[in-house]
Amino acid sequence: MKNILSKTSFRIQLGSLFALFILSISTCYYFYEKSTRLNDLKVNYVSKTKLITKAVKLGFEVGLNNENFKSINKAFDWAKSQTNLKWIVITDAEDSIFAKYPPNLKIELNTINKRLINNSIENLLFLLNENWKTKEDHGKIYIAFDTSVFTISKEKLNKEILTTVLILVLITLIITLSFSYSISSPLNSLYEVTNEIMLGNTHKRALSIGGSIEIDSVSNNFNKMLDQLTEEQKKSNKLLLNILPKKIADRLKDNHKTIADNYYNCSVLFADIVGFTPLSAKLSAEELVSILNKIFSKVDDLAEKYNLEKIKTIGDCYMVAGGLLDKTENHVHNISNMGLEIIDAIANTNQELNLDLHVRVGIHVGPCTAGVIGKQKFIYDLWGDSVNTASRMESHGLADKVHVSEDVYNLIKNDFKFEKREPMNVKGKGLMQTYFLSK
Repeated sequence: MKNILSKTSFRIQLGSLFALFILSISTCYYFYEKSTRLNDLKVNYVSKTKLITKAVKLGFEVGLNNENFKSINKAFDWAKSQTNLKWIVITDAEDSIFAKYPPNLKIELNTINKRLINNSIENLLFLLNENWKTKEDHGKIYIAFDTSVFTISKEKLNKEILTTVLILVLITLIITLSFSYSISSPLNSLYEVTNEIMLGNTHKRALSIGGSIEIDSVSNNFNKMLDQLTEEQKKSNKLLLNILPKKIADRLKDNHKTIADNYYNCSVLFADIVGFTPLSAKLSAEELVSILNKIFSKVDDLAEKYNLEKIKTIGDCYMVAGGLLDKTENHVHNISNMGLEIIDAIANTNQELNLDLHVRVGIHVGPCTAGVIGKQKFIYDLWGDSVNTASRMESHGLADKVHVSEDVYNLIKNDFKFEKREPMNVKGKGLMQTYFLSK
């Protein structure tokens, strides 16, 4: 029974393919018909315009030979009655324009000759010329025709042929789907799910849509596999977001090979725990990591509170930056408030764990470069003189003080209290004026 059903399904598929083949042949035929009919349309239009041109030429020549201006006017009046006529220009033996229609037409012979070089019925104007000759004189007649009539006819023909093809496509699809629904529906469901997964939507699930026991089994196993994949993806994303900012992680997932951005106004904070190295010699590895984790978890909360980007920790040193990915305008205020609250967080930790730790905080603002380095164990990091200066503010500061540069002071001096320090020589920077920030 299974073999019979399999063979029947195959025949249905074969019938569908045959129907599509017939549809393709029919489509090719109709496009050929379109090309042929468009060519006929073009030929008819050209023939009509040539007939008008020759009639004007003949009437002009007869009128001049017989000195019968009524004959000339009659030929011109007939030409003017044609809806697609735009203008007529007549030149003499010296290639000078001596007659034109309409009388107020502004055009030069050079312009006409240039247009003749690239003349095409597909242009807005279709230009024809004829040599006229009488017993005593000769010259040329140039007649320009408006091709909008041809364009309208062409568009009408395109719509007519396209409508015919679409009707044929619709009829063929209805017939094909009626024969192949039993197998195409579950397979299309699986195809749509796999396509969504390729686009990153792992929440999509395959539906059990009859068809056959085998297809239902495939759908169920597929859904189980997706559940496992979704759980693993959640874990991977969570780990990735603990290492990188979300926007950077998204760019990495979009296959950005190099991620490097210049920022012209970012704030950088370094916080270093004073006296932690001697303390670490007295503690076990578990105790040391536990204390650092408790302290830096509080600092992480502050970074999130003030919408700042944690960059990294190096031993007992914590680095955070503002004004990078979200470009918050008040990032200097935020990072300054965070610096003050870090000191409070250390004080609270001392009370909780009966410790005597202190922290130096340094802040600077300025340009820097941010990016991802490394292929394995990669990190989002900052570089530039501003980063070095912020580090110097921390190392040249005092315990439980927020030490800031003059650039930071100038930006927030109206919103915070400061204690001016004596100018000091800063390694790599020379003499600098700095300040202690206070509440």
